[in-house]
Amino acid sequence: MRKKRKYIIENTCVGMYLSDVHNEKIRIDQAVQRAFCSNNEFINNLVYSVVSNEIYIPNIILADENEDDKIIKSYAVDGGQRTVALGKFMYEGYRITKTIREPIIVYDKRKTDENGNVVRDDDGEIVWEEVEYDLRGKTYDDLPDELKESFYKCPLGLTIYQNTKPSETTDLVGIYNIQSGMNVSQKSLTYLGNFAEEVKRIKEDSDFLKDGTALTESDKKKGIWERVISECVMAVNHFENWKKDPKKMCDYLNTNATKNEYLRIEDYFNRLALYSDKLENKKVSDLFTTKDILVWMKVFDNFTKLHISDEKFGEFLNVFVKDMMNKEVDGITWNELDADKHTKDTGIIQKKVEHLTYLLLDYLHIDTGDYTVEKDDVTETESNDVVTDKEENINVEEEDTVDNDVLGFLKENISPDITEEDLKAYEEDLDVYSLDVDNNTLLLDKENRKSLLAMVAYSYQNDVSLDEWFVDFFKRKDSYLFDQKQNYESMKKDFEEFTQKGKNAA
Repeated sequence: MRKKRKYIIENTCVGMYLSDVHNEKIRIDQAVQRAFCSNNEFINNLVYSVVSNEIYIPNIILADENEDDKIIKSYAVDGGQRTVALGKFMYEGYRITKTIREPIIVYDKRKTDENGNVVRDDDGEIVWEEVEYDLRGKTYDDLPDELKESFYKCPLGLTIYQNTKPSETTDLVGIYNIQSGMNVSQKSLTYLGNFAEEVKRIKEDSDFLKDGTALTESDKKKGIWERVISECVMAVNHFENWKKDPKKMCDYLNTNATKNEYLRIEDYFNRLALYSDKLENKKVSDLFTTKDILVWMKVFDNFTKLHISDEKFGEFLNVFVKDMMNKEVDGITWNELDADKHTKDTGIIQKKVEHLTYLLLDYLHIDTGDYTVEKDDVTETESNDVVTDKEENINVEEEDTVDNDVLGFLKENISPDITEEDLKAYEEDLDVYSLDVDNNTLLLDKENRKSLLAMVAYSYQNDVSLDEWFVDFFKRKDSYLFDQKQNYESMKKDFEEFTQKGKNAA
């Protein structure tokens, strides 16, 4: 027999819902529900969505626990983070910070004269005018009446599970909170609204990315393919403003790139696909790794300016993997250069491009004295571009291997379900987090990497952001505990205190 549906859907508004939460008619403290752990950026952007009424707010999921046919408790089983965030703004004096995507609200306001009187037209109707309001630095009480009303009346749907037992409510919390958090690459794409569809189309259509590179289907799921496409656009067209942080890069491209720049990279992909099929020539396809595709696109861009048949570049690729990877240029080989872990530093990228372009010109018998590789006057908008000697002897293959010791540590201390692919995602995110801190600190020692990766894994498991805490922690600390489990526990406690402090300050 088909089971009767246990939930109903009701429509309300944000203000009425928050009022019920404030008066404890609806609870957000179910036993297994996680505490509030979202950052200011989350609150800011959510408030904009509600005040503007331009962005749909997903349904809040509630569970009504009954006893003797009477509702005794109503819990939010999904949407608790949104509930607390909006409650902080409406009831707790939270002030919008600068970390907000769109700070300006446009709304209609009653027009007034110099005496503050409402202006009316010849028919006695109120005259309205369109005005802009900057949310930054504002609390709910600061909002003009029109925006307070817009916030309060913002439509909100409630999905309500009825007649639930406490154990069923707990199950619902688990079901609705099992999703994986977005990694850095996936989050960065959300800042590329003007070109997101173009990037998606190139990702799906490109035979080069699919069959001619070292990229994997797992990379595709993690958003790496999209990031690589935009890195190529940035490297070829905007290298003077290079951004290592994927989010900053996408934000920059969203404003400064053009569709033609993406189409040009797609054209380069299509032309190179003829010479890098992984089934026919895996050694060549293996050159195009996540860290080096952007380098090769810059080299191919240099080659394109020579107006020589692409076949010559294809020939060069084959000769390169056979004879040139250990050929010295200015006392260093490609393998040695490629082993440097500062893979997204402008200095390393430029050295790689110059190295490969020199070998290319030499192969084509073009006098390098007659052809100058274009050197971009790179604006150092980010720190940490200094290459240290700390990691000189890193194995070339290290990037693509998984440290089973680290994986075992994460399985033991975070979750037994963590996979090798998960660890690779954590590594990517840790590299991005490290961009904004002093790379000479002891905290980035190899011996401390387990606990740092454990914090990234923790952020995935709990769907929280480490952005603000990571920078703050590195400013306050300069050492770590040798016992990595203890160090992880210490960092986790520090993160929780940092989050709580932010909540109290707001």
